[in-house]
Amino acid sequence: MITVVVATKNSGRYLPEALNSLQICRTSIPIEEVLFVDAGSTDQTLDVIAQFGEGRVIKQETSGLYNALNEGVTQARGSHVLFLHSDDTIRAWPSECPTFVSDSVYVGCVDFMRADGTVLFTRFPVRFPRWALRDYPFLFHPNALYPTWALKQFPYNEQRFGRKADRYQIAAMAHLVRFRRLPDFVYQFRIHHSSVTAQALRGRTREPLAYWLWRAWVITLWEDRKLARIARRFRGLRTFQ
Repeated sequence: MITVVVATKNSGRYLPEALNSLQICRTSIPIEEVLFVDAGSTDQTLDVIAQFGEGRVIKQETSGLYNALNEGVTQARGSHVLFLHSDDTIRAWPSECPTFVSDSVYVGCVDFMRADGTVLFTRFPVRFPRWALRDYPFLFHPNALYPTWALKQFPYNEQRFGRKADRYQIAAMAHLVRFRRLPDFVYQFRIHHSSVTAQALRGRTREPLAYWLWRAWVITLWEDRKLARIARRFRGLRTFQ
């Protein structure tokens, strides 16, 4: 069974869309529980969660997105964890859900989309040996289901100025787990100036250059439709980062 972890902070604008997508796929997703880790929202976020009608709200004790994800994992009861960012959606799930085994991470596709929901391109899961991920962790972390025990053993790095969203955690995890393709699972990742990724980069005082380089990349390859069409032609954009 799956635990869905949703980190929220003033997420009222997109959260209804995220939860609605979860409900649509729910007939085939074996969800054990939904955990909302909230960092003191002051907008309508908590009202949206209440209208959802289920799930448990956890008060975030420390600041930061990856701290919130770690806090959700510590209380997860499901065998696997799925992270759903509050401004993203799930577009598709296998009609026949596989039997999840505890030694495997299941990796699906990613739709990268604009703030208005326009899909720019889709990154498909590729076949990759485990040894490659130990040195070149190309996994884009939201479009995967992780064994709960592995996330507890390899939590996200919460240290100030030391956090890397995926790289070191996945490289360490790759020594003990398998990575299996789940191409019928499609996660939609929203790219916009106020996205969780942008805020995480912008909020770090020693990463202003990383933030603006990231913004330039997004504007050039994703938010400009003509350049995005050109970018989709390159195979490199369909591999894991």
